Amino acid sequence: MALVQYEDRAFRVLVDTYVTDKDGTGIVHQAPGFGEDDHRIALAYDVIGEDEMPPCPIDDAGRFTSEVSDFAGQYVKVSLLYDIADDVHGLIQLALITRTLTRKS
Repeated sequence: MALVQYEDRAFRVLVDTYVTDKDGTGIVHQAPGFGEDDHRIALAYDVIGEDEMPPCPIDDAGRFTSEVSDFAGQYVKVSLLYDIADDVHGLIQLALITRTLTRKS
């Protein structure tokens, strides 16, 4: 499952001061097409360019498009529940890595 045109730029851990563990885990996902901070971070880390539309593999009905083949046609909120349930171990590892990176910054 990947948006091929972003493979060499996306899908990595990034750090920014607006994400802390004060009110949660200290981990957030980035969706450059759906938030001001997300878009700013994507530009700052060259995930997207100034003249490039951010990725948006979601249709008008709120379902994943074929760009996300593992979840194509599924409503986003339902897919997120399955993804989180399947990847709890990976999320815990990511939390530990992110916490370590944040404290060293």
